[in-house]
Amino acid sequence: MQINNRKKTFSTLLIFISLGFVACGTNNDSDSGIVIAPVLPTDTDLDTIADDVDNCVDIANTDQSDQDSDGIGDVCDPINDNIIPPAAPSGISASNSANCQITVSWADHSNNEDDFVLIRTFDIPNFGVTGQTTTIVVPANNTASVVYNDTFGPSASIDNVSYEVYARNAGGVSASVVSSPAIINPSCI
Repeated sequence: MQINNRKKTFSTLLIFISLGFVACGTNNDSDSGIVIAPVLPTDTDLDTIADDVDNCVDIANTDQSDQDSDGIGDVCDPINDNIIPPAAPSGISASNSANCQITVSWADHSNNEDDFVLIRTFDIPNFGVTGQTTTIVVPANNTASVVYNDTFGPSASIDNVSYEVYARNAGGVSASVVSSPAIINPSCI
């Protein structure tokens, strides 16, 4: 009779384990010493998504975003294979305007850019510096043209200013386009 009770207890234990519970207890034949507790799933990145269903177990990503539908969460996926890089902008121009600003504009030929990267190249003759660059991130605006007012201080004494712009998204970057000619000795009017 004792063997049958052990088989019954063992069978019950297997059912609990398969349902996601753990049974702990004494080694006697009575059920009074058994404690049943749920088995909590592992969540390595602590994003409240169990590892067995998380599409990125090492980096928290509660939204489980997967833009290219390859089963790898975007935060862990260096390549978004199904996202097409944006089309290149064109027609960049730069002109000196009032209040220590250069107005930079270009045509936007894409509808899927996340933003634009505008690179300003300039000289600082007072310090003998040539070819200095500054990178400016310009948000996407989903219009046919983009205008950016680049502000510089009156004491900047910059010269020979030109711009390059390209669009980018998770799929890559577009070709870039460079302004021509450079703005010589921009000033605060």
